[in-house]
Amino acid sequence: MNESSAILEFYRSASREGTPVALATVVRVDGSSYRRPGAKMLIARDGRINGSVSGGCLERDLIRRAVLALDQNQSSLIRYDTRADADDDEAEALVKSAGLGCEGVIEIFLDPNPALHLSAIERVIRSDVGEDFYVDVPNQAPFIDRIEPPHRLILFGAGHDAVSMWRLARELGWLTTVVDLRSSFPVPKSLFSGVDRYLVPDLVEAVEKAQVGPHSLVILMTHQFEHDRALLSALSENPPLYVGMLGPRVRSEKILNSLRGQGNGVAFPNLHSPLGLDIGGDTPAAVALSALAEIQAVLSHRSAGFLSARKVPIHSPEGGPGEKDEVSTSRLTLGGVER
Repeated sequence: MNESSAILEFYRSASREGTPVALATVVRVDGSSYRRPGAKMLIARDGRINGSVSGGCLERDLIRRAVLALDQNQSSLIRYDTRADADDDEAEALVKSAGLGCEGVIEIFLDPNPALHLSAIERVIRSDVGEDFYVDVPNQAPFIDRIEPPHRLILFGAGHDAVSMWRLARELGWLTTVVDLRSSFPVPKSLFSGVDRYLVPDLVEAVEKAQVGPHSLVILMTHQFEHDRALLSALSENPPLYVGMLGPRVRSEKILNSLRGQGNGVAFPNLHSPLGLDIGGDTPAAVALSALAEIQAVLSHRSAGFLSARKVPIHSPEGGPGEKDEVSTSRLTLGGVER
């Protein structure tokens, strides 16, 4: 379950109990901060929380302020300044006493009436279409909260390695579909208990049944040459955002050459094979980590190098996503090898 879905579940549970809640949203960051603008935490009147707006250093103070906001039915903008030369008001004194030393400013909007904001999140999750929600911040221009639906991962293959893949994807908050083509020795379906969708279609209708779209993240792990070739051919008609295929490069080249020999010369720039980052390890868990780390890098337009070697800030000082890396990769296409 992704963070937004978890917050909604928490909200529904609190509503059933009759427990008031306040929503804390990061609306501005200047300098270093653990979370970026748009990060949220729902705070119940009894002190329970769901979500996060920091690495744990601000939550206790926010709970106290949320209870006050709920009692007074009054929204507020809270500014936490962790810079060494910050003026010492109450919030700054809190972070200084904790010795955080993060060297940044975080502004958090606390809303004791978050129903409209949470309804917008629910709409996005249900419709799978992102939208902008305008947050009226006191004495500032409205904060535009860009709400995006959770990423959707589709695994073609239900072997033992797919279990680690979907479990890690669940930790990332991605919605996962497992397509069991019975192409390799399948594991008991019970090991996929909790997966968002589990399908057992015929090969010819697998891509359609899985509802692959332009924003889908697809991994081919059937361990069957003919199945992967048929799936890749079907996917080439409307390529998804990402396609990764297990197996060595020579296997991928054989599949692509076979498709090209059938007259399918459509380029497939989103194909990554072998999939994953070069981190070593050959266990199912290590392969899953390598594969999903690569997908995260693709989604973030990052080169997936060592952060310790990065010459620019991880995030932009103003709190945006930061500069996109010039990602250099070698990818296979249906017309040959792209270097």
